[in-house]
Order: sequence, then C-alpha cells, then structure tokens
Amino acid sequence: MGRAIAVRALTGGHGVCLVHPDADRGRAAAAELEQRFPEGETDSATAAQAADMTVLALPYDAALEAARSARATLSGQVLVWTSAIPSTSPPWTRG
Repeated sequence: MGRAIAVRALTGGHGVCLVHPDADRGRAAAAELEQRFPEGETDSATAAQAADMTVLALPYDAALEAARSARATLSGQVLVWTSAIPSTSPPWTRG
C-alpha cells in the first residue's frame, strides 16, 4: 500500500521519503522508485521526519506504535493511516 501511494505522489510531482525500520529494505524500495521516476525526489529513513504528509502503511499495531513514538514529528502533518482498526478496537475508537 505504501509503495502504491508513493508511486501516485511521484507521478504527481511530489517527493517521497520511505520510512522503514529495516534500513536496507527502505533503501531498496527507494532505489526501485528512483529508477522508475528518475526526475522525482526519493529518499529513505528509519524514522518519521518532518513532511507535508506521512503515510503509515503498516499493520495496525506497528502503525499505532510508529504514531505514538513520532508524535512530535507528526504534529501538524496530514497523516494517512492505511490499516484497519481491529475488531478488538482500543477504547478511544468506541462510541
């Protein structure tokens, strides 16, 4: 999901930074996108960075942890959360 969103952003002329806890996998994905979009701005990192938009394309628990740990960095950004809330949802999601 994250790679597909990155492709759409690059197609639209926006830069992307792929954040992955495994630096090698993040660099490999960024290199693949650089080959497909040589004019685009592509980078990789192991932690969230300041940006206009951040996409959390992770399993629910990992996305929640990433959001919590990068709370200050993500503040004020557009945040796209692609994982579904599990059926045993946290208390703040219940009506």
